Amino acid sequence: MKIITPTGSQTINVIFRPTAQFTDVTLQIRSRSTNKVKTYSNILPISNNNYYNVDITQVMKDDLVQNNYYDLTIFTGTTLLVRETLFVTDQTQNQVNNEVYNPNKDKYKPVESTNEYIIL
Repeated sequence: MKIITPTGSQTINVIFRPTAQFTDVTLQIRSRSTNKVKTYSNILPISNNNYYNVDITQVMKDDLVQNNYYDLTIFTGTTLLVRETLFVTDQTQNQVNNEVYNPNKDKYKPVESTNEYIIL
């Protein structure tokens, strides 16, 4: 699973199933909640050792809704290169500092109580 931000361009690293020269690479992003598919053609993956760098541009992100899951499919012609899951969030992720995704961030306020009970 790849975590991406809702704004700005971002590069993700993927491992393609077959390794060869690619022409006419197409990228599809399918929403898991609405099942709508957006297709982007003429994608240029850049080889980086065992990975390929794929740019997710702001134009692609304009159709993404925050805190939703998406299926990313990249293929050339009819050959499937990779399938990946995307999650869109603006929360910072840093495992070194123990900053992890919180689905309830800014939604609930903790209630503080002294837990004093009055028995009549």
